[in-house]
Amino acid sequence: MPGAAGTGSTSSPSGRPVLAVPGRLTGKPEFERVFRQGFRFRGAAVRIVCLGNTLGITRLGFSVSRKMGCAAERNLFRRRIREALRQRISTPPGLDIVVYPAVKLSETTRRAMEADLAAFADSLPLRGER
Repeated sequence: MPGAAGTGSTSSPSGRPVLAVPGRLTGKPEFERVFRQGFRFRGAAVRIVCLGNTLGITRLGFSVSRKMGCAAERNLFRRRIREALRQRISTPPGLDIVVYPAVKLSETTRRAMEADLAAFADSLPLRGER
């Protein structure tokens, strides 16, 4: 039975079990470590902080405040960044990446975000983040 006491799993409203996604940063200590020790990239549309990890996988996290837009805009931002990183941008494995917007979400475009992500990916080998 999903979500039963003592089983260690939780259920979504649809009844399916919800498990932690290994490719995402989830806890406050993980975000704090990346922000404290990571390399910072400043683009026109997005800001990125990344730090190497020992897991061998790239994990992604977002920090998007309510000041940047309504919930639908914030979710669209997250989806677009995930899609761009998954399909168009090549990053080496073993990085923790935190992405946050540089300007209000209504004031930027998908192309500007993708251009910033591409510039970030191009700057990684120069910084020795492999």
